[in-house]
Amino acid sequence: MSDLEQHVAALEVADPQQLVLLCDRLAALVQRARPAVEGALSDIAQESASQAPRVIVPAPAILRPRAEMKAAEKIEMGLGNYASPCKAAAFFDWVNPDGTARKGDADLASVNVDSLIQAFGGSEKLTAALQCMEQEPGLTLGPDYGDPQLNFIAMILAMNRTKGRTPQKNDAYVNPVFGSVDPEALEGKPILGYRPAMIDGMRNPLPYSHDNSGLPWAKRLAARQRFLAGRTIIGTDRLSYADLAGLSLAGQEPADSVGLSPWTYTVFDADNALSSSLVPRGVFDVACGRPDFDVSVPEDVLRDARFRSVLRGNVLR
Repeated sequence: MSDLEQHVAALEVADPQQLVLLCDRLAALVQRARPAVEGALSDIAQESASQAPRVIVPAPAILRPRAEMKAAEKIEMGLGNYASPCKAAAFFDWVNPDGTARKGDADLASVNVDSLIQAFGGSEKLTAALQCMEQEPGLTLGPDYGDPQLNFIAMILAMNRTKGRTPQKNDAYVNPVFGSVDPEALEGKPILGYRPAMIDGMRNPLPYSHDNSGLPWAKRLAARQRFLAGRTIIGTDRLSYADLAGLSLAGQEPADSVGLSPWTYTVFDADNALSSSLVPRGVFDVACGRPDFDVSVPEDVLRDARFRSVLRGNVLR
């Protein structure tokens, strides 16, 4: 009997929810692994022929259980890609092409592994957070204008400004529940610093072990809240997702997608738009060629919905 057969046989028949969750995770894992292997050589060829700048986003780490990794390895895995969001800052025109700050704006020169560890509250806190992240964590680094809504607007405008150079072809759709995206809102406002965040599941995440995607939304959310209670990590909101979406598009590969396999979208379980009647969520709509920041009703939150855990750091100035 194979390891998989032994694992399935060990599940209690009286608890079919565990089997549903296992099947979801295995199906998503197979979908993720196959294109990663088959497309490796073609990606190299396409990258050399591409005219668009490519910001490399770390590939999913799915071969080694995170529980077996040492603390130092987890930190290196999470922070070792800090060059990617720094390159994204140049891609989005937040800094000069050589990476230096524009006049009046905060500088990125101080961003390194040591400064990031301090921004996250030290290695102990960072390690504890990473131990709660089941998939491949990644670093995002968005500009800080001193106000969360301005920061969100900045990310939407950055993605819209670079459409055509990324998989995005049209302006992002932003549901009115997230406020208006005024192009003049940032006029004359300097970048005060950069907001580091560690986000789990950089691309097309699998369901978490504490999440049963076959359950009704209210039960999924309750289980999620129980898992987060007492931990340093939090859920995703519009800004965390916009940071991730921007970095992923700069790397030419959406974080979530509707229209490509595997089909996933992210629910914003830490957003103030979340209510008993509305579930805010984000996805890249392949057919429309744009990021979508929209809402669903609880009855429509299906198996493709995913949570993402987040650790926010202090602003680097």
